[in-house]
Amino acid sequence: MGVVPLQMVLALLVALLLNTGIKGKKYFRLLYYLPVITPLSIAAVIWTWMYHPNLGIFNQIVSLIGLQPQDWLGDPNWAMFSVILVAIWSGIGYRMVVYLAALQGIPRTYYEAAAIDGAGRWDAFRYITLPLLKPTTLYILVTSVISSFQVFGLINVLTGGGPLDATQVVVSYIFKRAFGDLQFGLAAAMSFVLFGIILVITVIQWKFLGREVTYE
Repeated sequence: MGVVPLQMVLALLVALLLNTGIKGKKYFRLLYYLPVITPLSIAAVIWTWMYHPNLGIFNQIVSLIGLQPQDWLGDPNWAMFSVILVAIWSGIGYRMVVYLAALQGIPRTYYEAAAIDGAGRWDAFRYITLPLLKPTTLYILVTSVISSFQVFGLINVLTGGGPLDATQVVVSYIFKRAFGDLQFGLAAAMSFVLFGIILVITVIQWKFLGREVTYE
């Protein structure tokens, strides 16, 4: 779940950049959204190669700057960091599109009026953009937290929960108990508890964060 704030902040920054008048923003939009539509199997092959201890591009870069190459997916100290990096890469695109749609829905007259009153870019962002993005931020936060509890495919393909359970998450642990140890009753009970946790977190987020949401 710790990856959620990073995904949201980076997605917002990219959306703000693409909402400006930069050249070729359509191509940048496609580039950032590409990870969303890339099949997991293809993405796994690409990232596994990039993380390869001998042939991977990351270790080549590390060697060029004089640092010790790492076994990114095989070292318990680096495995979770490596998976988080892939999760951020694959998750920014969708959130960026949602933020971008919300940004384009904010009337330009608000910013023009603020500029007349002497507000700078930071003031406009703080007092106009952020408040009007609260409904979108709430939606992204709730769906991202739920998705973080349900992540399985990425872990299963890249590390299988290893090494030494360093990348084991709730859903992959439930899968291991059900289909690895054949403890279906325990897996079912854990799934029910996970559903309860997700439900409680969702209700809390809607109740407390929803109070500050401005819909008009």
